[in-house]
Amino acid sequence: MPPESSPLWDSIEALPLRPEGAHRYLLVNQAAIPGQRPLLTRLTTLPCQPLFGQDTDACYDGATPFVVCIDNALASPSGMLAELADAACYGCALSIIDTPLDLRGIARALTARTDVLLPDGDVMLLRFFDTRIFMALIDVLDDEQRDQFLSCATEWWYADREGAMVPSARLDQDGMDRYEAPLRMNPTQERAMIEASEPDAVIDLLLSRGTSSLLALPYPLRYPTVLALLNRARAWGLNDLPDLAAFSLLALYGPSDFDTLPPWNDLLPLVKRGELTFPVAIERAHDAEQGE
Repeated sequence: MPPESSPLWDSIEALPLRPEGAHRYLLVNQAAIPGQRPLLTRLTTLPCQPLFGQDTDACYDGATPFVVCIDNALASPSGMLAELADAACYGCALSIIDTPLDLRGIARALTARTDVLLPDGDVMLLRFFDTRIFMALIDVLDDEQRDQFLSCATEWWYADREGAMVPSARLDQDGMDRYEAPLRMNPTQERAMIEASEPDAVIDLLLSRGTSSLLALPYPLRYPTVLALLNRARAWGLNDLPDLAAFSLLALYGPSDFDTLPPWNDLLPLVKRGELTFPVAIERAHDAEQGE
């Protein structure tokens, strides 16, 4: 009996056929699927092009995002693409783009979109090929910015955290690139992007520390669980990443409603009023528990 396919592969197979006159490309964030060099090497048997003008061997260097033409790969059984979708199912690593641009043209167009100009004048790398960032980006851009950013595509889907291909909200376009680099972000947009990235940053930090209660959660539940914890933490005036991670860790190791229980229900109001830092509150809570 063949193994059950991943939700992401089922979602990819359910996409409409590419329109006449357009190519279909897979944008791969290989950094999000570590340990897949043999698979990525096989993938380069299809026409592929790394971003940033690199040579083809960068398509399996473990870091460089790349595009691969899948015009014909989905028209016939392709165990290789199904295997890739399985490996990347919850990694937010894949996007699918329909465009009339050729392979080098779409690689150049996507590379141009990796620069973002921040309000302070700094130019940073915009890792939109990580679909966690892409889904936040299309929410914070205004209509004109979004239309320009997506103008190289007639359709653009991205893999969400639940393992499904989601269409980007966009105006109908012909796929002719009208984007002018770099993307310019105002202070409100910059702050929104930072806040949107914080749950994933906390998840990555907790997973790097082997937080067993988070590891035990199914992938699709991790983000909403941590997001809810961060919303509670912010309600207590916590905003710095270390404080947000520490609050989440306390809740994950339980009791989950620790902030409503003694001694925290006395300490956290002090933190919120700025009379106490959260690290000091943790020390006092520890001392109180030791004194019981």
